[in-house]
Amino acid sequence: MLINRFSTIFYFFLLHMLLQCCAYTVKVMTQPGCRQNGNTLSCNILPKDIPYNITNVHLQDVRNLCNIVKGDFHGNNWNHIKSLHISVTPGSETCPQAIGHYALDNLIGLEEFKILSRVFIGLENNSFAGLTNLKTLSFTGCIDLHVDTITKALDGQLPNLEILTMTYIDIDGFNMGKDFCNMLSVKPIKQVNLHHLAIDHVNLGCINGLLDTLEILNVSGSTIIDANTTGTETKTFKNLKLLDASYAVLPKYMLGFLKYLPKIIGHFYILNFEQETILSHIETIDLTGTNQQIPVNLDNLTIFLSINETWTTEHIILRHNQLGHLDVMVPCDISPFKVLDLSFNRIDFLQPNLCKCCFNLKQLNLENNLLFKMARHNFSVFENLTMFYTNLENINLAKNKLTRIPSGMFQANRKLKIINLSENFLKQITFKVDHLNELMDLDLRKNQISVLDETSLKHLNAFQEKRQYARNNTNIINLDFNPLSCSTCTSLDSVTWIARSKMINRNNLVCTNENGRHVQIDQDTVTSVISLCNQASNLRNKIVISVLTPVSVVIMLVILFCSVRRCRNKRQYKQRMEEKLHLIQENKLDTEYVVFLSFSSYDHDFLTENVYRPLLMHLQDRTKCERDLICLGDKHFQLGRPINDEMVVSLTKSAVILILLSHNFCSSDYCRMEFDLALQLNKPIILIVKDDVDPNDMVPSLREIFHTRTRILWEQHDGDEYRLKTTWDNVCTSILELILYD
Repeated sequence: MLINRFSTIFYFFLLHMLLQCCAYTVKVMTQPGCRQNGNTLSCNILPKDIPYNITNVHLQDVRNLCNIVKGDFHGNNWNHIKSLHISVTPGSETCPQAIGHYALDNLIGLEEFKILSRVFIGLENNSFAGLTNLKTLSFTGCIDLHVDTITKALDGQLPNLEILTMTYIDIDGFNMGKDFCNMLSVKPIKQVNLHHLAIDHVNLGCINGLLDTLEILNVSGSTIIDANTTGTETKTFKNLKLLDASYAVLPKYMLGFLKYLPKIIGHFYILNFEQETILSHIETIDLTGTNQQIPVNLDNLTIFLSINETWTTEHIILRHNQLGHLDVMVPCDISPFKVLDLSFNRIDFLQPNLCKCCFNLKQLNLENNLLFKMARHNFSVFENLTMFYTNLENINLAKNKLTRIPSGMFQANRKLKIINLSENFLKQITFKVDHLNELMDLDLRKNQISVLDETSLKHLNAFQEKRQYARNNTNIINLDFNPLSCSTCTSLDSVTWIARSKMINRNNLVCTNENGRHVQIDQDTVTSVISLCNQASNLRNKIVISVLTPVSVVIMLVILFCSVRRCRNKRQYKQRMEEKLHLIQENKLDTEYVVFLSFSSYDHDFLTENVYRPLLMHLQDRTKCERDLICLGDKHFQLGRPINDEMVVSLTKSAVILILLSHNFCSSDYCRMEFDLALQLNKPIILIVKDDVDPNDMVPSLREIFHTRTRILWEQHDGDEYRLKTTWDNVCTSILELILYD
């Protein structure tokens, strides 16, 4: 009986305690100014007590939370929270903030403490007393909080601190010296983030105490005025996995050499890395955006590295660094580099011999550069771009405006798994891939591929045949967002291969049909194109049969008509030519000169000896006229007048424009001006081609004339002698006929 009574009393006691706890929790959760989401409590007041299940507390824009003092966090369950964030939104500040003596001593379970506030200014030497479990400490936006204040507050406190973050604080700048390093050296610090700080001086020697534990050092966006060892022997970071100096302003001596390199083109340069020994074992070095002001354009340069320590760095990131023309070699025996990121620069040439010893390179990122210029002007060199990187697994050439990839581009890279050629201007697959047995992703998205031609299908079929028994041979090739066509019979082979190949990723692959609609590429699309081919064939046969009967009659009539007309035209031609020659002899032609010679001054000697004299002699002989029939700028321009006006006057006085086309002409602004004015005046133009001129060096309008009109050609004999491939009589006839029909 006594036992039963005792049990009843005990159960009532437990029920009473449970009800008290529930009532307390409801009271805390429903107090104004706080909102609970899972195990996180967000408040704009300073709550006295914390619910049992809360581990994270976020105090945002708490009014009048100025000096945090001892007792503010002594309510129920404050000692159980693991994360505390205090933030003040810009514009919501009411008073300067500070943490007083032993203000946080009750937060014994706290592991993460973050402050985001522009008005946080003060710490005491024992502000963090009692936080023995704190691992992460962060100060953000505290522009008037001095790093020296943080250093003193942390000295002797937070024995288990692993991550220290300081972002946009201490606008006056600080010295990263002995006091700061000594304070951190006694802690198991793994990560130090110094974002967007003004660092006046870094004593590399004092960092020795951090070398054994530090894994991440982030100084991104910070300005570092000076760094040296101050006489102390500097060791190396042996456990550092990442040095992030992206968009940091580094000391001038580190990047100052860049502005001198272009001045020693064709010579050797010794780059001293002896002071940077401390960096030699860092796994990843991120120098993105550290050079924003000095364009790096190097030509025919060899750089020798002066290094005392063997470097083991694997990842180098050099994005957004104004890298341009890199015709440079760095002799070496062996390189540890596995990842080289040169993306988002302006690289228009990259020497294949840049790092001949980079056998271990697995990833090369050249995205968003200007390598189309290298492919256009140095196609064979571009083909050998990756020839020394025999262990390369991933190459990114996206966004380089490439129009063609050389056939043997990846011949030496048999271990390639990923080739990214997306967002270029490729129209065909011109490169071999059948030797790439490990290729898993060929990214050709957002190019200009419309119909796969015979060469493309040849490369793809060879690749498919080699990979048909491989385990992973599906969805390797991505052609999404290309203007693929299935609207004509000429696209049948292309559409058929795409529809039937397992290697194509067809999830979002569409083509444009004969009705202008986008349709999925599948067997139905193939059937539709075959139907188009049959329709075209039947229509063609009907047309042939219907036309064949009257064609013979029409042909006979046409032959007779043409014969009569030809005889009449010959008579008219002879008569009109005689009239024009008479006008030239009497100097009554609409123009004073028969020909205007346009040429580069660098070709003056060649023109005088090989063009002007023989042409003038033959024109005078043909026209029976002894006056000067050829206009030369150097000879007939009126002195002292604007060049442009004189060009217009001379071109207007000339019937036909003869252009001596050479490399010098294409690169001359004055020559291009004369050509443009001739076009505007609608003058007949004849090209005299001196050398093997690259059409890509010509302006578009000149290139069109070069490709669409006949021209006068020279050939060189015995090294120096130039001979005309046609005759001067033929040239004179062509000039006179242009005048005749103009």
